[in-house]
Amino acid sequence: MQRRVTIHDIAKRANVAPSTVSRALRNSKQVSESKREELKALADEMGYRPSPLISAYASQRRSGRPSAITTIAFITSVPSGFDWGQIPFFRRCHVGMHRRAEQLGYAVENFGLREAGMSARRLNDVLYHRGIQALCFGPEMAREPDCHFDWERFSAISLCHSLTVPKLHRAIAHHFHSIILALGELRAKGYKRIGFCMKKESVEWTEGLWHAGLLYFLQQYPEIEVEFISLGDELSLVVDWCRAKRIEVVLEIMPEVREVLHASGLVAEGLDYATLDWNPEDAHIAGVDQNAERIGELAVDLVISMLKAGETGIPSAATAVMSEVSWVDGPSLRRGR
Repeated sequence: MQRRVTIHDIAKRANVAPSTVSRALRNSKQVSESKREELKALADEMGYRPSPLISAYASQRRSGRPSAITTIAFITSVPSGFDWGQIPFFRRCHVGMHRRAEQLGYAVENFGLREAGMSARRLNDVLYHRGIQALCFGPEMAREPDCHFDWERFSAISLCHSLTVPKLHRAIAHHFHSIILALGELRAKGYKRIGFCMKKESVEWTEGLWHAGLLYFLQQYPEIEVEFISLGDELSLVVDWCRAKRIEVVLEIMPEVREVLHASGLVAEGLDYATLDWNPEDAHIAGVDQNAERIGELAVDLVISMLKAGETGIPSAATAVMSEVSWVDGPSLRRGR
């Protein structure tokens, strides 16, 4: 790849300071008209093309206001009136995105596809006319098939597996390792009858990776029995299921399940539980920390790299950047303590 001609290259050829070239290319009256024309002609001859990112940074430094090209749109599609920030995983991802963006001189701005008067087509036009090129699709995007976006205008990624159509580059947790790590920890603590409880939508959102990890684990440890239940709105079904299957410990992804287990008396009777989505506010619960802040940081790194490379549109082969997970112990598991 041919190296980009820079202002420094032009300055060296013209035997002037880089600041002089910069001012000339901006038509600054601090440089005489004849010198401006001379330096512009030399820039054309050498094949100089301004970098939109560098221009944006310069404009941002001069005005003190964020530039559109250094703004990352965080796009969500949750029901009107629902605060996606109530979901700890996405809230932590968002924190990581803001932190990383600020470190790199970018800003993150939120947009909701289901806000009043908004649609995918309208948001597409709003972002384009504002000059925002970097998009990160967040929670619940699977419910907006194809999104009606003019993808060639944008550098776009998906946070986790939220957006299923089209398949974009994405930043995700290592779900395959998550389930293997959790089951391994439960086995080491002496649990032999494990109940795996998840939302119906989670199969699609994780592309079956939890199930794949579960099958792999059972091949390695056939003495462990894992029962599975997929829940919709009828969370109370988990109570009869636990009793019928004689579950010793429940591995879940939904905080509501814990509430049902406690309310039913099952926890008091000896049922333990752990989560596949541990968060700092759940210090009393054992589980897998998906390191959501790191996923947010990776998302920002990914979309900025696309922006700098001029990569837009739907990729021919989407890339998934994965953050490793970790285990956090807690008193919700009473064995092996």
